[in-house]
Amino acid sequence: QRWRRKEFFLEVDLAHLDEYDQEILSKLQSRPVEYLPLFENAVVDALEKLIVRADGEEIPDFQVQIRSAQAPQQLRHIYADHVNRLIKVPGIVIAASRIRSKA
Repeated sequence: QRWRRKEFFLEVDLAHLDEYDQEILSKLQSRPVEYLPLFENAVVDALEKLIVRADGEEIPDFQVQIRSAQAPQQLRHIYADHVNRLIKVPGIVIAASRIRSKA
């Protein structure tokens, strides 16, 4: 349905993923940088099998958005063991960039 409305994102509820396969959920939470691209590629692969496209029409990249009922972590309670893990924080993202060392 989102494809027809030209909305190129898919929401994934972690509770549904937990019901489907707890191992996949665990891997996504512990290594999101590695597993989110796999989810996004799977969306495109599934669409290629499900929809009929005009000749030459390509499926754009899809963004997978994660929804979770878990309690948000306060920023002051985020420590080194949270790095590279999927966590929920309150607020709005206004900018994002990679950390660069000044040395």
